[in-house]
Amino acid sequence: MTLNKAQGCDMARYFGCGIDRCVLVFAISFIFLTILDFVTTMFAISNGLGHEANPIMAMVTSNNYLFALTKISLGALIIYMMNRIYSKNKKLAMCTITIIITMMFAVVINNLFVIGVI
Repeated sequence: MTLNKAQGCDMARYFGCGIDRCVLVFAISFIFLTILDFVTTMFAISNGLGHEANPIMAMVTSNNYLFALTKISLGALIIYMMNRIYSKNKKLAMCTITIIITMMFAVVINNLFVIGVI
């Protein structure tokens, strides 16, 4: 089956879970970047190379499990919201997805600089 540009991400829903292809790609990318953010942040903190710059998240970084649970919960909420927004306003969702992925990418790059990988 080939898709034309007009069909784009409006292809059939995946896995019967109500997630469109574009949101699924966003979710996978976002989860990957969130894991990288978590790992690099914890590495920087545990080795004294840096600290959590987000003051809200800084409150939970002292407990690895709480930090992970917070990241997972907020990540799931963001993915859920993007799926809801996408179903109502695709253009707004795509702009928001682009901003979120760009910001997460920048955070991971910053973390890599802080720990000296880049």
